[in-house]
Amino acid sequence: MNCPSCNKPLKPDARFCGHCGYQLTQKPRSDVKPRDLFSIDKNETSITPREEITDTDDYFDISSNPFTEDTDEEGWVDDRKIFGEEDDPTVIEDKPKKEDKPAKKLDSKTLSKLKAKKRTGPSPIINLFTGIQSFVLLCIVSLAPVYVAYNLKDKLYLQIFLVLPLILLFFWPFMRNKGFTLNVIFKISNLWYCGAIVYLLFLTKKAGLAPSIINQHWNGFLIQIDYWLLFHLYFAFFCQSLIFYLWRSNVNWLLKVTPILLLAYSLVELLIQIKTTSTIFNLGNDQNVITTFFKPFIGDFGLYLSPHFILTHAFLPLTIVILTFASFLLLIQKKWSQAISSLLYSLQGVIFISIYLMPYRNEDISSRILSLGPIIDRIIKLIFESIPIII
Repeated sequence: MNCPSCNKPLKPDARFCGHCGYQLTQKPRSDVKPRDLFSIDKNETSITPREEITDTDDYFDISSNPFTEDTDEEGWVDDRKIFGEEDDPTVIEDKPKKEDKPAKKLDSKTLSKLKAKKRTGPSPIINLFTGIQSFVLLCIVSLAPVYVAYNLKDKLYLQIFLVLPLILLFFWPFMRNKGFTLNVIFKISNLWYCGAIVYLLFLTKKAGLAPSIINQHWNGFLIQIDYWLLFHLYFAFFCQSLIFYLWRSNVNWLLKVTPILLLAYSLVELLIQIKTTSTIFNLGNDQNVITTFFKPFIGDFGLYLSPHFILTHAFLPLTIVILTFASFLLLIQKKWSQAISSLLYSLQGVIFISIYLMPYRNEDISSRILSLGPIIDRIIKLIFESIPIII
């Protein structure tokens, strides 16, 4: 099938000619041909709708198309938009490109400030203050054991045993970059001295070692210091350290105040007992202030409310569990120094609780506490007998 107008071959289902635009579905108008719409005068650079279009000029004639041929006529501009202004490769930018300026060199003062901001650790002043604080605490803790070692002149092995933690100070300059700080040395020494005093307490009974360290008059006052008093001082120092680190921790204020109040209540009986004797065998009995006050109301149940019972059965076990759990979490986070500190504190708590539980080995106190069982049984039996009456 060919086009009736241009005699070009067409497809069988074509509706118009793709070459000349002849419409095949209906009869074209006689006065206007589709090809006339594309005719243009060769001598004119632009046409207007009012100008007459002739049939002799073919728009698709390459030689007569001003848009496809180069023209020498001045003033003609190809304003067709194929690209956007930002993507058109023919557009020449009026503004010159900004030249890359060389980077400015920082002076030493600005460079030092930038390096200081990048530091994640504490400043040298804080490290110096922490080191001085740990060294002073180490001197306070080691003063009593060193004096005890000085008095044990005829027992060389006990002297070495007491002064052994001070040897760690010689290794500190070589290992401080690996996390072996003065704070860790202080905690190791504190735990070591506490264990040494416990060992000396057992020696006072088994080996016949004199428990007294100082027993002399000074300016009209009698000064008496023994191993038990040193042990109580170590425990007071341990409790103050716990309060200090608890108060600095980022926890809720209620979690800070509650253990402090519990500790203050637990130390009442111990502080009163130290006025008369430094031993602990009379602690936890029914002669303490709290048990005596509640005895007319609740009887032997007042033993459970005694400060020493709460100290050994509530505060110290809870402290040991929390410190052990904290050391485990810090170990997972690879905070080695803090993990070791918490672990040493928990081990020191184990030593304290093992000693302060000694009064409950007393047969009188143990029998009175165990006798609360029948009382509880009678109360439970009374409650079960009252249930049918209430119903």
